[in-house]
Amino acid sequence: MHRIVPLLAATLIGSTSCQGASTPKPDVASPAPAQATTASAKVCAHDSSWTAPQAPFRIYGNTWHVGPRGLGVFLITAPTGHVLIDGGVPGGAPLIEANIRAIGIDPRDIKWILVSHAHCDHAGDVAQLAATTGAEVVAGTGDVLLLARGGHDDPQYGNRFLYPPVQVTRKVTDGEVLRLGDLALTAHLTPGHTKGNATWGWTSCEGGRCLQLVDIGSLSAPDYTLIGNPNHQDIVTDYGASFTKVAALRCDIALAPHPGMVDFWERVARRDRGEADALIDSTRCRVYAEYAKESFRQELAKQSTFRRKPVPSGGAARGRRDRPQRVLRPQVPAMNVKYFRDTDTALLEFSDAAVDETREISESVYVDLDKNGNLVSMTIEHAAALAHLPHVRVEEIDASAA
Repeated sequence: MHRIVPLLAATLIGSTSCQGASTPKPDVASPAPAQATTASAKVCAHDSSWTAPQAPFRIYGNTWHVGPRGLGVFLITAPTGHVLIDGGVPGGAPLIEANIRAIGIDPRDIKWILVSHAHCDHAGDVAQLAATTGAEVVAGTGDVLLLARGGHDDPQYGNRFLYPPVQVTRKVTDGEVLRLGDLALTAHLTPGHTKGNATWGWTSCEGGRCLQLVDIGSLSAPDYTLIGNPNHQDIVTDYGASFTKVAALRCDIALAPHPGMVDFWERVARRDRGEADALIDSTRCRVYAEYAKESFRQELAKQSTFRRKPVPSGGAARGRRDRPQRVLRPQVPAMNVKYFRDTDTALLEFSDAAVDETREISESVYVDLDKNGNLVSMTIEHAAALAHLPHVRVEEIDASAA
């Protein structure tokens, strides 16, 4: 997942392929997606662009964009079968399948579905796509178990971003090459964002000109616990190696699970205005890796500054997560009430019940309700909003004193 946006909400009210690709039809508009109705879809698709319709279009040669506006979902075509990268959010399969059909491709001709990483905005509907296409699912070794659990027990998010479990039929290691006829895709494992986070590279050709395309695995660390996280003890080392690896890749056209990572839409717009090579930038992988590395360095420095003093063995704080946050204590019965400093977001959970409906109460306050309309939790996107909620008094204390 590229960035954290509060999920629970409530208020206290109540290698190469230079052969020609198969011959898709001209670019056409795609139909609107079917509306996802599950609670997991509502929670995951908190960015409206992740389900926003987008007409499919050719990126270069045999590589197509077939996902929603806000997510990178790519189809690589070949005479011997096709490869899909990622599956969007839960409930996102109908849009993706419609886009694939719109360019003249039968989804049942897809042989592999590659997963960039095991978060709900990329693996969310992979299970459904695998079922309808019959394709094999391929993912980095480190993400196989998390995919099989449908996001449960995520090292960073716990059980907050769930999706239908995905059964991986082929797990890949770093540098492994998948071959489908003349099509070759190389898995560059770039752990950190998830343990099996994968960057995929392949060659596409157009008019006799062959370029290296790279779908960069996410290198962000949105509200991650980077110090003292027992669920991912090597996270700092993993990120460091991944920054170096991505920066060194040959990368003529950079793609990403989230288009904004590589200024994708800005470059597409330039191409549409007549700048034929606007998508081509051999520095893009390096530039993104350097940006992500610096953002990571700053976050790591913050967490190092706010880190608690070590607790003696057997101390009362053993096992607590070492993250830079304060704890909010409203005078109401609530669980896991936390203030996330970097996003200025308060998360108050009141029940373990499944979320059935999410409502926007105001611009910065959201509620999650169960099937009976009972309050489950509240998200407040700006801490100042707490002062305006009736009958709520909040005391902030430092995590080290909690």
